Amino acid sequence: TTQVGGDGPPYFPMARAIIGGLAFSTVTSLLVVPYIYTLVDTMAKTFRRALKASRGYASPGKPG
Repeated sequence: TTQVGGDGPPYFPMARAIIGGLAFSTVTSLLVVPYIYTLVDTMAKTFRRALKASRGYASPGKPG
């Protein structure tokens, strides 16, 4: 039988793994993924702006 404080199997290693996985996935999905998306989007905009400037489409005084 498994009771609180009884002689049941120790569940703390499994609980630790579940809590760690939930914490890691939360941090990853809420902080890391949006940061990477913003970084890639900024790099794409910079690349497009540089490509337009090299082709002569954007004048130096106007934002591109």
